[in-house]
Amino acid sequence: MTPTPDGPPADEEEIRRAPRAWHPTDLDLYLQRELGAPAHRDGPPPAARTAPGNGRHVQLPAPAPLPATALGDILATRRSRRAYSPAPLPLTDLSTLLHHAARTTGTLHDATLGDHAFHPYPSAGARAELEVYVVAGRVTGVLPGAYHYDTVTHRLTEVAPSGPQQDELYAYVRRALDKAETSTPPAAILLVTAVLQRLTWKYGRLGLTLMYQNLGCLYQTLYLVATALGLAPCAVGVGRGRQNARWLDLDPYTEPEVGCFALGRPRR
Repeated sequence: MTPTPDGPPADEEEIRRAPRAWHPTDLDLYLQRELGAPAHRDGPPPAARTAPGNGRHVQLPAPAPLPATALGDILATRRSRRAYSPAPLPLTDLSTLLHHAARTTGTLHDATLGDHAFHPYPSAGARAELEVYVVAGRVTGVLPGAYHYDTVTHRLTEVAPSGPQQDELYAYVRRALDKAETSTPPAAILLVTAVLQRLTWKYGRLGLTLMYQNLGCLYQTLYLVATALGLAPCAVGVGRGRQNARWLDLDPYTEPEVGCFALGRPRR
């Protein structure tokens, strides 16, 4: 039995018996679920919201109500759609998607645990570690570039103008979707980042596992809302996080990119 830095001893025999499919790093992440949250936390709790930047703001239009479609029908028709129309994505559709899938629905302040923020998707302890950046390619009324989505004010703030980095991202996503260079790219790409300290302050090393669970909840919510709106959504399983972080002026170890989601109008 070998002690771990912040949890109970690890069972070396169990680790040796793990199938070869387990990489040691992945196995270590899996075993963090046994540790639970730390008994003591260092410093004050981090804020649950990223302050809006000074870039150009785009106030999103009022979201439309979701169509009166039965949930069972939406679940039955949900698919990853990889073929996109060259038509731009209406800004109202983007606004409606973000409102129903990612906005802040309520907040709570606790004297001990600090700020909590609630969203349409479930998340561990309402720590609100996930942030959404919209990389606009063909969105009506929005210049190409990268924008941070403020979940409280429901507006976009430009963080990086369009340029070679955006072109490289779109080319990368198109290859990831197995599309030829001549295919129509998605109208927008949602990059999801995680301010990990919001989770690890409360949950310690368990935070990374919880973050991926929360990301899955956000993905499914985006899928269902996009399907209800007749859009073409597709989660991208690979990423170029460090390159995108430099473009968005983020520290990839403080706020890493953890998700990528392609969006557009479906090709008929």
